[in-house]
Amino acid sequence: MKKKVIAIGEVLWDCLPDGRRPGGAPANFLCHFSRNDICSEYEPVLVSAVGDDSDGEEIIEYLKVNGITPEIRKCTHPTGRVDVSVSEDGIPEYRIADNSAWDNISRVEMDGIVPEAVYFGSLAQRSPVSRSSVLGFLDSIDNTSCLKIFDANLRGGYGKYYDRKILEESLSRCNLLKINEEELSVLMECGLCGDTDPCRELVSKYGLKYLILTCGQNGSYVYYCNTGTEVSFMPSGKVSVVDTVGAGDSFAGAFAAAVLCGKDIDEAHRAAAEVAEFVCSVSGAVPDYLAEDGFILRKAVPDDLPRIWEIFLQAKAQMKREGKNQWNESYPLPANISSDIEKGYACVMMHDGSIIAYGAMVFDGEPAYSALEGSWSAEGPYVVFHRLAVADEAKRRGVAGRFFRMVEKLAAMRGVHIFRVDTNYDNAYMLRVFEKSGFRYCGEIVYTSGGRNSRRMAFDKLIL
Repeated sequence: MKKKVIAIGEVLWDCLPDGRRPGGAPANFLCHFSRNDICSEYEPVLVSAVGDDSDGEEIIEYLKVNGITPEIRKCTHPTGRVDVSVSEDGIPEYRIADNSAWDNISRVEMDGIVPEAVYFGSLAQRSPVSRSSVLGFLDSIDNTSCLKIFDANLRGGYGKYYDRKILEESLSRCNLLKINEEELSVLMECGLCGDTDPCRELVSKYGLKYLILTCGQNGSYVYYCNTGTEVSFMPSGKVSVVDTVGAGDSFAGAFAAAVLCGKDIDEAHRAAAEVAEFVCSVSGAVPDYLAEDGFILRKAVPDDLPRIWEIFLQAKAQMKREGKNQWNESYPLPANISSDIEKGYACVMMHDGSIIAYGAMVFDGEPAYSALEGSWSAEGPYVVFHRLAVADEAKRRGVAGRFFRMVEKLAAMRGVHIFRVDTNYDNAYMLRVFEKSGFRYCGEIVYTSGGRNSRRMAFDKLIL
């Protein structure tokens, strides 16, 4: 049985200028945690409430698709929504609907579950009903090693959405505090810490294991207890900011995943900072991606095409040198990549801010696989991976195997547990990757193009 990581609080629709998306800090945190828990050791669980309406049903389905177990109560209040506007420098402003379903989260029963981590914030505590449930849940946890994460995430205004009592009672129940510079100022104004060395004071006063302070373009700090209160600093990278929606949630999710998976503070801090910078570079709180040891797998966009095509030209040149026939002047072409991007198949792997590999991840099926000359290991929904190409400078670093592991994780999150691939007989490199990655030879398939048939070796793997 997997260990539990539980978030409790708001779940809602973020209504952004380019459309609406499911959101709320607890849900965002779990999505990012799951994308960074590459070993899949934990089951993320969201405790919240939605309305008995289509908006609520869509949110529940969204959570399931993202590998999150929804412990969601339905009530007569409407599913929450937040209208989000973004300034020219990417800073969001929020208008939060009142009296939403998540203001009415009912009491949580543990039923013997001992979570490894619990995430909560201040916003859900604006309502006495939800506040009682959040604090009661925290007080019921019988696990001294549980990571209790308070993401202050101050929204709205003082007195309406939070006050000194909410902040103090939350601080007294957490052992990991995540705040930004503005939120630290609020804590100082409330008299919860002084202004001389506020972060160290908060660590000491509330017995925190960790305090995360994010400072936007000025980097981030992690204060932690060792022989005394020590600090890790990470400068910000050069990022073209689209918006900062979800950046803090991604930082918290990535940091918690790294810490629970045994990473040291500097490793966890670096992983969290890299993920947060990536989230700032794209639109929305939870873009499609996975992260592992500084590598990020994400969906490709049209602006990526020149770099992707450069990698394909490198791969074609190598195949030509080695006398291989799988890729040539007529395939693949930029049009194939553009089609992958348009259909949502295209994925790129990034490292140190650069694209180092490309592949097409397809959940829609492959027609040629229906006429396999052999037998698949299992029948059912499957993911297929095409057109893998790795940049010359990234070869011999296990990138292809890492790409496959991330695809498996994404497939499992969608409830897909069969992975199918194929390659040419003379592609010794891919055959070695398939073998190392645990694929089984199943037979031959035939692709027909331009009146010519091309035979390929087909493999599959069951994703556990």
